[in-house]
Amino acid sequence: MVNEVSAPTLASASTTKNVLTSTAGREIPRWHYVIRFTKALICLLSVFGLWLAAIETRLGQVVDEYLMDSGARWNGYFHGVDQVILLVVSKYAIALVGVLAILVALMRRRLRLGLRALAVIGLTLLFSQLLKYQVFSRPNLALRYVLPNSYPSGHTAAAVAVSVALVMVVAPRFKLFFSVLGAAWTVLVGYATIINAWHRPADVLGAIFLAGAFALAFTPLEITVVPSPRARSFLGYYRRLGVIFFLLGSALVALVAYRTHLVLRAHENANYDAIFNILEMDTLPLPALSVGGVFLLICGVVMLILRAIAALAKEKVGTKVP
Repeated sequence: MVNEVSAPTLASASTTKNVLTSTAGREIPRWHYVIRFTKALICLLSVFGLWLAAIETRLGQVVDEYLMDSGARWNGYFHGVDQVILLVVSKYAIALVGVLAILVALMRRRLRLGLRALAVIGLTLLFSQLLKYQVFSRPNLALRYVLPNSYPSGHTAAAVAVSVALVMVVAPRFKLFFSVLGAAWTVLVGYATIINAWHRPADVLGAIFLAGAFALAFTPLEITVVPSPRARSFLGYYRRLGVIFFLLGSALVALVAYRTHLVLRAHENANYDAIFNILEMDTLPLPALSVGGVFLLICGVVMLILRAIAALAKEKVGTKVP
């Protein structure tokens, strides 16, 4: 006797051709993985692209230096809070977050997830140092003096790494909250390094992209229930706000870069101090535009990357909205 296969079974079989099975045993479409690794690749390419644009060109170095000097004017207005923030980012704090990530993963019975989070922390910190001291260099393009390479920022890399590690290991319903918290923490650390003249904005952004690349590559796709309408609305606002910050910050930084380009074209042999003085006399408030542009750009990049990591918790098809 021949067993007949029912129509639903055939439909199910055809559907599973384009899906993969998650660690929880449920099926996830293949294109979700394609999007995930594409975003990770974009972050990785951004690390190298930013280095080429901001460090390997004279215009990039002048703009990057001017953006840092504009932010450094705020040093002293925070009454030492920025110094406290930088002191918190230590090897002990990183180790504490690593232990916390493992504990949370064990509570969820997801030890492999905890190990992935530790891998993101370790690889981000390792490659930030390797890239800074072994791969990238900072040529002398007639600025103030010969400066050692500081790209990418180790402090910012540590801040982003611990933030994404917590976003990775917490339950899906808490991911958005920790992504917002992690974004705020990363922005504080990154901007504290700028106003203290420890790092230039390119160093900060490069570290964020580096951590984002590893986080998107190692964070597994998870299936969760459909969030409430209020949560879904907040997810949309959070993403749109990140896009607005990114575009507005990019536009302001591009405006500063354009005005700097005009100065460099008119004074080809001028050193940085002379260029700085000319920019200070510009009709536009370039220092304010620089501070606002860098802040918005860092906020936008961090928000979009952490939002992308949190979004790897996919909705379970067919569940009802609570």
